[in-house]
Amino acid sequence: FSLVGNRLGNLTGRFRLGYQAGTLFATMFASCTAGQFVRAIYDANISLLKLQKAVLFATGTFDGASDATDRYIGMSQELGLSIKDNIDTYGRFVIASKAANVSLNDTNKIYHAVGQAMTVVGASAQQQQLAFYGLTEMLQKGVVYSKEFNRQIGAQLPGNAILGARALSKLEGRVVSVAEFFQ
Repeated sequence: FSLVGNRLGNLTGRFRLGYQAGTLFATMFASCTAGQFVRAIYDANISLLKLQKAVLFATGTFDGASDATDRYIGMSQELGLSIKDNIDTYGRFVIASKAANVSLNDTNKIYHAVGQAMTVVGASAQQQQLAFYGLTEMLQKGVVYSKEFNRQIGAQLPGNAILGARALSKLEGRVVSVAEFFQ
């Protein structure tokens, strides 16, 4: 018994929380290779560079691009959206808005309002991307077709026609009816 007791004595400390947490961390760290870590950092950096190019186009200055990038990250965190998953979508939306002479401030208001509505209805990241893809296409065309609007955004966001008319009303500074919105 003394031999077994001595061997079990060597286990003291291994049942402490600190030891268990350290072992768990070491196991998790060992499973994540350095190559995977470097690749993840590289991919995140490339995505941020794409975003900065898009907002640089919209703002025209590096300071403005930096501020716009910070605002995008803040909006995404506030709304609980995936920053990584929506960078390309937001970048294309910003570029299309700039080409349609929509200010970056108004673009951010639209992005925030639609993102907030999508979050409230429980839309997935993919549904949010599809909705912004539809908005981006409409900005690029300069025309909103009711069938296209309902197909691309209606499936993602209930009450889309009313929200679209409200958004256009804010942009134009006057009341726009739903019927006028689709003309």
